[in-house]
Amino acid sequence: MGAEAATMTRTIQRLEKAGPGRRFPSASDKRCVLVEPIAAGQALRRQVEDLWSRL
Repeated sequence: MGAEAATMTRTIQRLEKAGPGRRFPSASDKRCVLVEPIAAGQALRRQVEDLWSRL
C-alpha cells in the first residue's frame, strides 16, 4: 500500500476501536496479523464505494 508499518498499525487500531474491523493472528505465519471487516465494516465499505463512484 506504500504506507509505513507504524501508520498502518495506528490505522488498523483505530478501525478496530471504532468497530468496522477486527484483527487476529495468522495461523500459518506468526509474524502476520490478519485484518478483516465485520458486518458494520462491510456496510461502510458499500457506502464508501458508492460515494467514490459519485465523485
